[in-house]
Amino acid sequence: MTFTGDQFWAFSDETLKSEWPKKCAQGAIRSVVSRAYYAAFLRARDFAEARGAEFGEAKTSHQQVIDWFYSRLEPALNDIADKLDALRKQRNSADYATTSGWRASDASVELENAKRVLDALKSLSPTTL
Repeated sequence: MTFTGDQFWAFSDETLKSEWPKKCAQGAIRSVVSRAYYAAFLRARDFAEARGAEFGEAKTSHQQVIDWFYSRLEPALNDIADKLDALRKQRNSADYATTSGWRASDASVELENAKRVLDALKSLSPTTL
């Protein structure tokens, strides 16, 4: 069975709408932020690879994907890089900054930001480099 980043986005959206943020607030909310980032990252990586990009090992591929979008001369791709970079910083905060709290409204903002990346990638022509 194949898996797409869109499934992470759908999971995050459903999680945020469910009772989970009330039952285990920080775990659920932080998971939404993390999965929202991965939805956007996976779609962006697949988009770049379909255009011939090659990325190294997983631990460095995140920045490599962002850098690939920055290296394009297309403003729409540079905008995706900006959004993906911001999402990654928020994901890192949600995953690792355990002394700060996250609200459901914060997760909702990041989920919407991820949706903007997904929508932007869907709207681009297959030949956009």
